Amino acid sequence: MSKISIKSRRQTKILLSSVVAIGAVAATLAILYTLGNKELRTEIVINAPEERVWAILTDLDNYPNWNPFITEISGDLIEGEKLKFRIEHPNQARMDFTPTVLNMDENRELRWLGMVGSGGIFDGEHRFVIERIGENQVKFTQAERFTGILVPFYAQSLDTNLRQGFENMNQALKELAERSS
Repeated sequence: MSKISIKSRRQTKILLSSVVAIGAVAATLAILYTLGNKELRTEIVINAPEERVWAILTDLDNYPNWNPFITEISGDLIEGEKLKFRIEHPNQARMDFTPTVLNMDENRELRWLGMVGSGGIFDGEHRFVIERIGENQVKFTQAERFTGILVPFYAQSLDTNLRQGFENMNQALKELAERSS
């Protein structure tokens, strides 16, 4: 056998090994990306006008007085601005976040994005939606879409602990809005 054919075979084997390795990495990243998409959604009917629910939701200074989930929050509710807040939910340590406000649609939607690091690791796009369903009655939706490679590792905690935090906040908002109406 000539030296050229042995060298050519080695190069082919190296090339094939590289292609297989790149394919395996790409497949793993695709699986993690697919598994790394999760949405958590809760809803509650509140017997109060949307303006009242919005006023409570956007009165950040008053959160410690009524909100068992987001216990501290500060910043300006202006698109592009950063908020600073602390959440507390069952069976978890307190956590601090600094999300960026994405949308403020008065009496309808408040949405922000929080990221771990520069993004893609564990990101959460949180939204509060107020939908009028009757005279002095709204459906309040609190939801968050999680993306990133670490999401699959926290999926169970999101479904239990974080969901409970959302539901606790929803109930407290309902009670305050209905009491104040």
